[in-house]
Amino acid sequence: MKRLAWCLVFAAATAHAQTRQECAQASEDAQLLKLKGQLVAARAKLLVCSNDACPKVVKADCNGWLDEVDRATPTIVLGARDAQGKDLTDVHVSIDGVSVVDRLDGRSLPVDPGRHVVRFDDGRDPPKEETVVVREAEKDRPVTTTLGAAIVVAPPPLPPPPTPSPLFLRPTSRAPSVATWVVGGLGLATLAAAGIIGTASLVQRSNLYNSCGMAGTCSQSDVDAVYLMYDLAYGGAALGGALVVTSIILFFTTRPSAVRVAPTPGGIALFARF
Repeated sequence: MKRLAWCLVFAAATAHAQTRQECAQASEDAQLLKLKGQLVAARAKLLVCSNDACPKVVKADCNGWLDEVDRATPTIVLGARDAQGKDLTDVHVSIDGVSVVDRLDGRSLPVDPGRHVVRFDDGRDPPKEETVVVREAEKDRPVTTTLGAAIVVAPPPLPPPPTPSPLFLRPTSRAPSVATWVVGGLGLATLAAAGIIGTASLVQRSNLYNSCGMAGTCSQSDVDAVYLMYDLAYGGAALGGALVVTSIILFFTTRPSAVRVAPTPGGIALFARF
């Protein structure tokens, strides 16, 4: 009986010594991991050395460090959507090549501060990777992605532009050509000369009638001179009128009286009205 009691005491002492050693080692490992920025692994070690089986001094230190690590450890919230923007749940996610979840539930995950590559895979569409840099003490950082090809919807065709009404501009200010003035001046001068000759022929005819016409004694040369003046007056009037009409035609053909501008499918059309 005594031998059995001593065996039990020895076993208990050995277990206690082993526990003290494990607590001390966990405490040292936690401090080293904390300095390296591996806060998630440091927290796991601090949970070991902060339990009731550890010495009070070690436990107190580990509890204090555990609070510090919890405050400094950043967390992320994973999310994924399909091409239509709907949330996905059956998605496997790995961080830096280590599997973390097989289903998205909206809960936050603790990660070490720094750069991480988050890989999303729903088993149907090509996997998608997102690179993030998480800051120390950053909480609930959203990390989301879109899986599947986006559906491109062609925009509806644009309605044809309305046909604008033609724009009428004022007559141009370009002066008539020189030929217009020359021909018109010659026409007016010819008409004036024809009028003078015609008036002179009427005066000469009246004089012949009063002097010798009633007696029938007028010479043939005087009568022929009066008829010659008649012919010159009629010919001058016809020529002057023709020149005036020609100048009017030149006036309208060399100077457009109005311009109309209208848009066309290929540009702008210009129309002149005379």
